[in-house]
Amino acid sequence: MGVNFIRGRVSQVNEDPETKNLLIRAEDMALGDPMEVESELVVLSTAAVPSKGTDEVSRILSITRGGD
Repeated sequence: MGVNFIRGRVSQVNEDPETKNLLIRAEDMALGDPMEVESELVVLSTAAVPSKGTDEVSRILSITRGGD
C-alpha cells in the first residue's frame, strides 16, 4: 500500500476481471527495463512546461515558484 511514482512509458492497461485491479505494462525509463504493475488506481500524467509569461505573472502577483 502507498504511492509509487514511476517515470515510464505505458504500453498497456488492462483490468483484472476478478479483482478489478489495473494491470499496467510499461517501460521503466530510468532502467530501460519492461515492467508490470498491479494497482487499484493509476494516474497518468505528462510533463508540463511553463509558458513564456509565467515569470512575469508570478512577479506581478507576488507568487513564489518552486520546482514542483
